[in-house]
Amino acid sequence: MKHFTVIKIFKTFSKKEMKEFEKFLRSPFFNNHSTIVNLFCELKKYHPEFENEKFTREYLFSAVGTKKKYDDRLFRKYLSRMYKLAEEYLSILNLRSSGISNDVTVMNEFIMRDLKEVYSKKLNELKRSLLLTTKIDDENLLLLYRFYLTQYNFESEKSLEKSNNDLLLNALFHLEGFFLFNSFAIINQIISNNYSYKNSPEIEPILKDYSVSGIEDFLKKIKRFPSGSNKKLILMMELLLNAFKMISSEKSYAAYTKLKKLINSNLKDLSPGLLYYILQNMNVFCILSKMGGEINLDKELFENYKILIDNNIFNSGDNVNITLLDFRHILNTALKSNEPDWAENFVKNNSKRLTDVYGPNILYFANALLLFHRTKYNESLNYILKIKNEPFSISYDIYIMKIKIFYYQGYLDSSRYVAESLRHFISGNNKIADSLKSTFMNFIKYYKKILQSRIKKDNESLKRIYSSLEKSKNTREKIWMMKIISEQLA
Repeated sequence: MKHFTVIKIFKTFSKKEMKEFEKFLRSPFFNNHSTIVNLFCELKKYHPEFENEKFTREYLFSAVGTKKKYDDRLFRKYLSRMYKLAEEYLSILNLRSSGISNDVTVMNEFIMRDLKEVYSKKLNELKRSLLLTTKIDDENLLLLYRFYLTQYNFESEKSLEKSNNDLLLNALFHLEGFFLFNSFAIINQIISNNYSYKNSPEIEPILKDYSVSGIEDFLKKIKRFPSGSNKKLILMMELLLNAFKMISSEKSYAAYTKLKKLINSNLKDLSPGLLYYILQNMNVFCILSKMGGEINLDKELFENYKILIDNNIFNSGDNVNITLLDFRHILNTALKSNEPDWAENFVKNNSKRLTDVYGPNILYFANALLLFHRTKYNESLNYILKIKNEPFSISYDIYIMKIKIFYYQGYLDSSRYVAESLRHFISGNNKIADSLKSTFMNFIKYYKKILQSRIKKDNESLKRIYSSLEKSKNTREKIWMMKIISEQLA
């Protein structure tokens, strides 16, 4: 039964949504088949896992009240009908959440039905919502475009004595802002992907057509236009400008600092979606800066993730929508910021959605990291050994954790063997970008030199390696290697 699409949908429903969907099914406006209601009432008994030896097609078919012999074609027809109703219910949920967007659509209906008085009342309500209370995000720009255009159509029909060009310009600015924001958001993601994955050679020339000057010219234009309603648009463009500079400009750290100030001073005005986009861009910058050996921003990365968690950005209803990569980065940066208790609490509260997808491997990995931080190396290694067929995105961490555990335990040959295995793992993967490969290869190169010098007790060689590491870029685990050299020399 679990392979049916409608069951997969119901597995994502909260208890509240299951109750609400039953009311939806009982409404004659949406459904007039009592068999579908009966079938759902039986199905919901097995929510959310939908696992039981009784949970079979034959049992469910008999439980819906039909005395007929099991008919697979008819049963599939019931499930297909329920699937269509589930789609309709989700569409209504989306319509509810659209809020003001739905109001603009209704306002257009008022115009078409010549309900001018009702329209005017709705217009005033929307002005208060859109211009005063709505949080800032890219969807809001598209909404304001529709709002100003709708207002222009109404005002032009009401009176031919005014051009109402200010309404048209506001519509134009917000549409252009929506286009710019989403275009550069995609470009930023492509640029970020270049650091991890190999790209086709055709992409680079295309990106050159998009530049900071396009956003700067637009900012100058909207700042000249005398309208208080553009303050939110200006803030969005300043956020976008600095997010793009941070990824693509030589003044990247200055742009990062500017973004941090803009977020801190406007946090309450930013929508969850916009806050997520900007902070994740900042997180990418922190990660890439460390990978390049330019500056260690682990503490900054941790603080950025804390803002996302404290503002429930990863939560949607009863679900935690955190990705494995985010989970990994949050856990790592919390431990590197010496926040083990916070990290342990984070794992308890946020691992369930991931374990549903990846199984117990995620908890084994998290426990291994937590125990490693507390220098309980044997216990950490025991959890690592439980991990089977780990997701690709945590493979690096597992290799590096084993290298460090064996180093601290004095098993230098084992540590060297794992480092060599990591080299084969990286060099044999054709999907990894060359820039990312080089960070690991540099780590392995330096680490093997450290091991050799330690075995020979060659302190002069260790000093030379330390000096070379200080100047190096694109080296993974640079800080850790400098630390163990210092400990050896002390």
